[in-house]
Amino acid sequence: MRKIILLLFFINVMHSQSIKVSFLFKKNDVALDNMSLTKKFTLYQNESYSLFEVTDFMDINNFKYKDKVAVIKERDTIAFYTIDNAALTFSYNEQFYKDFRSGVLLSSELLEFKRKVFIEDKIDMFEWEILNEKDTIIANYKCKKATTKHRGREYEAYFTNEIANQGGPWKFDGLPGFILYVKTKDNFLEIQATEITYLDSVEDKLKNPFINKKRIPFSALAGEIIKEEKIRFQKAKSSETPSQSMIFGPRMGTIELIEELQKERVYD
Repeated sequence: MRKIILLLFFINVMHSQSIKVSFLFKKNDVALDNMSLTKKFTLYQNESYSLFEVTDFMDINNFKYKDKVAVIKERDTIAFYTIDNAALTFSYNEQFYKDFRSGVLLSSELLEFKRKVFIEDKIDMFEWEILNEKDTIIANYKCKKATTKHRGREYEAYFTNEIANQGGPWKFDGLPGFILYVKTKDNFLEIQATEITYLDSVEDKLKNPFINKKRIPFSALAGEIIKEEKIRFQKAKSSETPSQSMIFGPRMGTIELIEELQKERVYD
């Protein structure tokens, strides 16, 4: 009995530790290959909160074809680029904040290269199926495999109960352990832990960056995007060379495929 109590005590202490985890976040966009890139993210987590944030969003070396990329403008929180002297893209200080106590996930989205909207979602949004397969070793931890379908994509993830009983990169969560690796079945996205550090405390790293920000539910994001498209069309219509109509095709290059935006939209 004493051995069992000591074991449970050890597990509870281990899972209440604060952690810092480094991740590689790779987007392999077959349709827009020039946009493919790999970014570095850092996750800080304790038993109550986690913050997943990009650490090098201005680094031009993130792009798969970095020799074709040119910087147009850089600010503190956003950078604009051209690719192959044609396509325009941007990178910004992406942050994902989880409050495990309330079950709330906070993030942001940049619309039309300028307006940032703040999004409130629930952490427990994934319906996972845990597979009965042999453990896989990732970053020296025994991991189990799980799969899910979520907002237009299919995912497989590997998680371990040797680090924490919750948590993971980006929006991923909801498994009985910490998620170390995720990929989409179409290879569009791959996220992999590269380094795990146990710390005494990370409270100074877990300040909520979304305090006092007006938030919308994820379900309202499509409406905000369409609103920005209409504003863009009205500006084009009132210019010196007015447009008679403007066509927006399916929204590409995004992880989450919003149904309303996966069809052609015409404004006239």
